[in-house]
Amino acid sequence: MPGSELIVGLDIGTTKICAVVGEAAESGIDIIGIGTSPSKGLRKGVVVNIDETVQSIRKAVEEAELMAGCEISNVYAGIAGSHIKGVNSHGVIAIKGGGEVTQQDVERVIEAAKADPQVHYLVIAGRLDFERVNALAGGAPNITVLGFCADMPAAYAAADGVIARSGASTLTELSFIGKACLLVPYPFAADDHQTHNARAFSDHGAAVLIQQADLTVQKVHDFVHATALDPDARTAMESAMRALSRPDAAEDIARTILGE
Repeated sequence: MPGSELIVGLDIGTTKICAVVGEAAESGIDIIGIGTSPSKGLRKGVVVNIDETVQSIRKAVEEAELMAGCEISNVYAGIAGSHIKGVNSHGVIAIKGGGEVTQQDVERVIEAAKADPQVHYLVIAGRLDFERVNALAGGAPNITVLGFCADMPAAYAAADGVIARSGASTLTELSFIGKACLLVPYPFAADDHQTHNARAFSDHGAAVLIQQADLTVQKVHDFVHATALDPDARTAMESAMRALSRPDAAEDIARTILGE
């Protein structure tokens, strides 16, 4: 079907997921491919397991591709629920907050987000700071503020890039999943260990390191648009991140202790 216009619909339901491929014709649309899959990972229209949901969608799409003899790259997706809202954006940036993030940090990032309306910013502020950060966001449609994120794998999966501190646990997560990131070390950490952590990653091209005193709106935008939203730059940084991951660290430590 070279040159034909294909229209693909994807319905994401709680019971099943259905993909339908249509080919534009003079009389309307001819259905040339259908794929279905049991819906796993959703409960009452809400994604509760992102990996299972992705696998269910992939199975339905692959079945439709096989029947239609085409490769699907774009779809019109439908998902119902009162919790659903739409935001026009061309990227998602996750910002991990919590006890070590100062008011000045938050104000800079929120200012950067408000000046960048085509990018969606997900700010995980921490329960204690939720009301203050949410007030700073001022209802901006491209900023979502959470007091707590119960599903970090889903947040990471949705994000093109991450802005975070550089504690050991955070870097373990980011390297394991391979995410492009802007690291802002906590300046009052013991022996400035977060700067040393961040530098180990930035020296290998796995992160951008900016000290808290040097963080500006422009530098946030530089990371977002020159790295996180640039496919080549993002892929390179993600690969460098994964190269630093130590998924067998617990086993290595145990072997060292046991003298093996």
